[in-house]
Amino acid sequence: MSNHYDYIILGGGLAGLSLAYHLIHSPLADRSILIVEPDDKDRNDRTFCYWSDRPTSFDALVHRSWDQIRIIDEHEQRSIDLGAYRYQMIRSLDFYRHVREALAAHPTVTWLKGAADHVEETAEGASVSVEGQSYFGRWVFDSRFKVAAFKTDPANEGALYQHFTGWFIETPDDAFDPTAATMFDFRTPQCGPHGGPQRSELRFC
Repeated sequence: MSNHYDYIILGGGLAGLSLAYHLIHSPLADRSILIVEPDDKDRNDRTFCYWSDRPTSFDALVHRSWDQIRIIDEHEQRSIDLGAYRYQMIRSLDFYRHVREALAAHPTVTWLKGAADHVEETAEGASVSVEGQSYFGRWVFDSRFKVAAFKTDPANEGALYQHFTGWFIETPDDAFDPTAATMFDFRTPQCGPHGGPQRSELRFC
């Protein structure tokens, strides 16, 4: 296994795999790529949702798609037609499998299971330490999201850090309209305990 690459990508999630996938389908397809990821990514650990008014590289993976969204409060329910746009949802496991199969078939891509300990710039690019072993890349892309660093970086003051928890709900009878995604439901409490910050709930049906 070589320790010199044109590109080193830290993180094999949505951002890292998307970058690698587009690289092998670009004029840079002959460049060497090392992807460093500690997890097997063999489970459906999240969903990826996006708006689009044009074809994308991953349309075949779309698990759910809506051309309407619904907004509800205590007084009314409103459905909004998205016009040329659609709201699309891809299951993460489908994405991981599709992209990893494409990358596995590409001879310039190397996988390394492990966690990067340290990244340091060099005169010719950057060096990456993975569990004590050094690797060198002309370009290194770090797609790992570090919550603690995000919150303490002064540059992010006032920025919004969002995360969501989702549930799969089964009902004995039909209860959801599959043609529209319930985007906001303001019938839920809008203040946390003890007068905490305002919040809204994001729901997908």
